[in-house]
Amino acid sequence: MKRTAIIYSILLVAALSAAWVSWTWEDDESRQTGVLLADLDEKSWQEIRYEEKDYRVVLTRKNDDAGEYVWVESLRETEGEESKSLSFTAGTSVEPVVSNLAPFMASREIEASDELLEEFGLKPAQAKLVLKGSKTYEFEVGKEGYGHRDYYVRDVGTSKVYLVSGAALRPLVRAEERLPERRLVETESWDIEKIEIGEPAKVFEHRNREDRTASFWARAGSEERETSAQAWIDKFLRMRSTSSIAKAPQGMETALKVRVHAGKKVSDIELFRHAGEKESWYAKSTLTRGLVELPMALASDLVQDLKTLEEPVQ
Repeated sequence: MKRTAIIYSILLVAALSAAWVSWTWEDDESRQTGVLLADLDEKSWQEIRYEEKDYRVVLTRKNDDAGEYVWVESLRETEGEESKSLSFTAGTSVEPVVSNLAPFMASREIEASDELLEEFGLKPAQAKLVLKGSKTYEFEVGKEGYGHRDYYVRDVGTSKVYLVSGAALRPLVRAEERLPERRLVETESWDIEKIEIGEPAKVFEHRNREDRTASFWARAGSEERETSAQAWIDKFLRMRSTSSIAKAPQGMETALKVRVHAGKKVSDIELFRHAGEKESWYAKSTLTRGLVELPMALASDLVQDLKTLEEPVQ
């Protein structure tokens, strides 16, 4: 009797496990396929535009000598305050945003009466989404659904209503905070072969670069390890911007120029100091393309520490 009960228990567990695998597999498949709303891909989209009453952001796919990048333009209006307009290169945080919109998928279609359209925030709509590729797609955006964080959207062309992942839209709402490129240099330290610092340039070369445990920086033409150069370069490569800048302040002066070589890729970085009522520091690089603000203490220290790179007196 006891043996029979054990056998039935094993069979029950196996059946439940199979049902669970089948259910979750079907659920995953439906999330992957879903309903196609905009037939774009990560290499064919041209523009993503999101607009609310007091906010607009436009992502444009561009290309220059440094490679392909996403340029972001945002405008936020706040009652009683000056409008805030920013333009900047997007960082790697834009990649999942683009992946979620090109192609643009919905989890499912929803039948919606006029009463439901109001409840969904689609009558009137809370926002508008425009996706451009070889074809332009327009959507009205409603509220987040109750009990989940997905959004209701309506296809302007067909008037059909869908439920889409909130992960596709939320980063656009605060694009000026979530999407900027914070790095000054795209290249990883291990890929850098040579770096030119200041004017006249102090040139350092990356020795044994292929072996991370034995690599070191040496002055050009020398095989001696320069520990001060290692410390300075590490600090420089860790530098991150704090925000994008709409307009360069008057009286800004160049404080430092750096050129980074990694194979055929050459990156130029320029640091600026503004000595106003409050000292401030800025940078512009091949990667950022636009002006960005830097942490004052870190940028100031970096320039002051240039003296540690002076060639020792023989």
